[in-house]
Amino acid sequence: MADKSSEPRTGVFFSKSGEDYVVLWQGREVARYGSIADFIEAHQRGLDALEEDQANLLSKYYQSIGIATGRTSDSANIDKSDS
Repeated sequence: MADKSSEPRTGVFFSKSGEDYVVLWQGREVARYGSIADFIEAHQRGLDALEEDQANLLSKYYQSIGIATGRTSDSANIDKSDS
């Protein structure tokens, strides 16, 4: 079994020196957040964007094969914060 301590770190870590949260991916810093709430907000925005992109891709695919999806270009631009 490989020694885990020699593998590059991946995760969200609290930085005692900076009093913030550091996101590492395979040993490289990819982001810093002032609070865990800031991290969660950014993560949720990313998930929302991925979900919207996936819905748009599926809609385009179904339309390309002649199946109505019920989605319109207006429904793709609805602000989710209103719900």
